[in-house]
Amino acid sequence: MRILLIHPSDHLNGAGRILGALAKYLRGRGHTTLAVLPGEGPLTRILKEDIGEYVCVPMRVPRRSLRVIIQHHVEFFPTVRRLARIIRDWRADVVHVNCLYTLWGGMAARTNNVPAVYHIHEAPGSYPHWLYRGWQAVVSHLAARVVIVHASLASALPSCQSKLTVIENGIDRERFGDRHRAEEWRRLVAPHDEKVILCPSHIMPGKNQKLLVEAAPLIFGQCPRAKIVFLGRTHGIRANEEYLRRLKSLAAQNGSSGSILFTSEPEDATQVMAGADVIVSPSPYESFGLVPLEALAAGKPVVLLRTGIADALSQYGCPVRVASNSAESLAEAVIEALSLTLTGAPDLLPAHFTAERMADQFETVYRSLLLVPS
Repeated sequence: MRILLIHPSDHLNGAGRILGALAKYLRGRGHTTLAVLPGEGPLTRILKEDIGEYVCVPMRVPRRSLRVIIQHHVEFFPTVRRLARIIRDWRADVVHVNCLYTLWGGMAARTNNVPAVYHIHEAPGSYPHWLYRGWQAVVSHLAARVVIVHASLASALPSCQSKLTVIENGIDRERFGDRHRAEEWRRLVAPHDEKVILCPSHIMPGKNQKLLVEAAPLIFGQCPRAKIVFLGRTHGIRANEEYLRRLKSLAAQNGSSGSILFTSEPEDATQVMAGADVIVSPSPYESFGLVPLEALAAGKPVVLLRTGIADALSQYGCPVRVASNSAESLAEAVIEALSLTLTGAPDLLPAHFTAERMADQFETVYRSLLLVPS
């Protein structure tokens, strides 16, 4: 099959990392892929080999800015026409649209009578309720199939019920094989052999890093030789830059700034996760969440809030501690995770959450749309 993958961001976010893993393993199963991206960026710098062949088409993502929203609407139909031309000229069998709000992809696929599979990663709480409902209503008409990353998303997509399929995210274990870089990074960030608590997320209000800064004095009170490392970027967005300033100010106010490090390197957090003692994901709005899976693939215990993935990982017996959205609960969970002694293989990821399994399930979806026998 010839599978065209449309992804509207050049950031190295969760959906982008899934795009790279999916493209890599689909090609490994004998399919041909072409990714359409908005431009060169962190995603292509880090995952270029995984993504494989790609082309760039400007796609302006709607943000909470009147100017950007206006530009998005002005450029909307020219973007649809560009994508439709690529679908036609490349002779795609299936169009995989890797985002809820990428309405251009579904419209371009329909123009060419090619089935579109919408892959929904976005949690409902990440966007205004009316906007999320509006997007999903349009997607219900454009998509031949709507794939969600966790069953809990189904209630937020009422218009798409008849087309829903659940395919949970999968991690490419091969990205965690080299531990030399992680050991070097640990020596750099914790030169005095402190316990390293790693929070690897983009710096933005929705990722809730503020909760971990609030919990820091409680953590350091019990574990004085611990250090919190925030590894993430603001991408130059003004609201994110202001949020980073507030985080640093809060750390100074509560006396924890000496044991907190904010860094944006390395760009790919998976390279250094094995160098941490505990990995924390404080975001309350994850539809599924890749950080916990990546932490387990790196062989590390993980602390997270109650998101879609939390209960599933607990059922598999993984070293996961689930906190409520309070500083006291998060601190307690982190302290407990720091005390864990893990034995056995460094890879703690259950087989259900591998990229191989994910690609296999997507291949089944594509074949069902084309009536191609397996």
